[in-house]
Amino acid sequence: MQSQPDACRREGEIGLARRHDSLIPFSRDHHQSLVRAVRMINAHSAAADRIAALQGFVYEWDRRMRQHFIDEERLLIPLMLAEERSRLVGDHDALRSMVEQARTIVEAGAEDGGLCGEAGTRLEAHVRWEERVLFPTIEQRATPEELASLAYETARIDADPPRA
Repeated sequence: MQSQPDACRREGEIGLARRHDSLIPFSRDHHQSLVRAVRMINAHSAAADRIAALQGFVYEWDRRMRQHFIDEERLLIPLMLAEERSRLVGDHDALRSMVEQARTIVEAGAEDGGLCGEAGTRLEAHVRWEERVLFPTIEQRATPEELASLAYETARIDADPPRA
């Protein structure tokens, strides 16, 4: 890896944020999660729209988000301070609970009770915190060796067909 900080950076997947190569697979997933979050937040007019948005949330969870959370916890927690770990795990646990509630609602065809908007808002806030606060902090605090190790692991994740 080159010694200049910008030599190992390139344009990230979210907006114009520059992101270390090791975090780009997570940012790519985050873009998809933001799309899903906005759909849930905006699905407020009809119950059928909310159920469809929750169905999409469950689908994305099963398709990629569950593994994304596992990968983040496995790879990023060692690079985080206690407060950051607490926030990450707390957000992940809340979203895990919400997706299971969404699964129950979708299977029953029941009223969502506001879950659709709440889950969308929580998911959006979580992704934005990771992209705007956590990732830049990790990029600044991690050693070049830690970032190289993370890059190796995330390259393996990025090559995994279910994420494609």
